[in-house]
Amino acid sequence: NIIKENKEDGMYCYDNSGLTIMDNSIVANGEKGLFIVHSSCSIANNTIKKNRDSGIQCQDSSDVTVTDNSIAANSGPGLAFFSFFSGSLTGNTLMDNAGGGILLIDVSNVKISENYFKGNKEDGIYMRVCNGIEITRNEITDTILSNRYGEGILAKETIVLIKDNIIKSSATDGLEVWGVNSIVETIDNTITDNLVNGIYCESGVTITGCCNTVTNNGTNFSGCTASLAECPCPGGGAGDTLSITPSSVVLTRLDTQAQLTAIVEGKNGATLNVTDKTAWSSSNTGIAIVDNKGLITAIGNGEAEICAGYNTLRTCVKVTTNT
Repeated sequence: NIIKENKEDGMYCYDNSGLTIMDNSIVANGEKGLFIVHSSCSIANNTIKKNRDSGIQCQDSSDVTVTDNSIAANSGPGLAFFSFFSGSLTGNTLMDNAGGGILLIDVSNVKISENYFKGNKEDGIYMRVCNGIEITRNEITDTILSNRYGEGILAKETIVLIKDNIIKSSATDGLEVWGVNSIVETIDNTITDNLVNGIYCESGVTITGCCNTVTNNGTNFSGCTASLAECPCPGGGAGDTLSITPSSVVLTRLDTQAQLTAIVEGKNGATLNVTDKTAWSSSNTGIAIVDNKGLITAIGNGEAEICAGYNTLRTCVKVTTNT
């Protein structure tokens, strides 16, 4: 199909399940190319360009896959996801979009892999208040400064794994991390030739990782440690150390929860976030319990130790509940 020059959206999908949108040309529509709401769908092999808002926008939806599309020269983001749960964005080409390549706000459990980004304004990938995001094997190049943004990847209050990407020639930073609730893992990325910083971290963020190549940027590391470039990555063996943050927890109501983070540090100073790979346990499940991702829940009054085990390493923190 050719869906072209409509006054509003090229295609609007509401409350659909299992929809397939494939092999269409969606061009120069007055608003969004595709607008997906309360739906699950597969979007593949489309050409989506020159629309006057987002190329594709999904909101209040889940289980959406976006694969092998050409998304270019839209006036908003190439892909914009809001209040979204579970999906994958794979093998797409995102070029010259005025609102960035991919925009994620309040999004969980999305995998972004093997996409090619070039010449997008604002950011290659922008994330705010997101959780469980994986960004792997993408190339993000030539991001253009607009509205004060120009990062390859920008993460705000977001939990994300960034692995095996090439991030180069951004107008500002290759990777920028903001927000005390941000937990970012960076492994085996090449971050080079970015104009301002290779990696910039606001005070208070948690950023770990290893074996990143961070070279030839305006400043390679700003606000974060150059240990992100150290190899090999720590494996939890002899000479490595395991720590938990925060180092103690006080819960003041029944069913109140708190998140623990387990970090292993190697002899070379490299660090990895191993929260999801750690064996968690509670010394007193009548006081506090912990799940396999380090999330504590208050059960009764008193004190308990919450312990983490990773390979040969083990450490604990005290939890006090005053309910």
